[in-house]
Amino acid sequence: MGKKLKAKHKKQLEAFLRKTLTSDNKFVRAWSYNGFHCLASQFPEYVREVEQFFKMAMNVGCIG
Repeated sequence: MGKKLKAKHKKQLEAFLRKTLTSDNKFVRAWSYNGFHCLASQFPEYVREVEQFFKMAMNVGCIG
């Protein structure tokens, strides 16, 4: 994964990722999903929520 995020910065990163998760730009959204995956890899308290993000994303992709 590379460098580890310091715990004192995780809330700031989380807020940024949440904001970009709803971007109009699909590449920014994809980057945000990846960022949440990396965050959950380092901080297990995010795992359950990130799994839900991925499930929702897959369901939205199947509609239509």
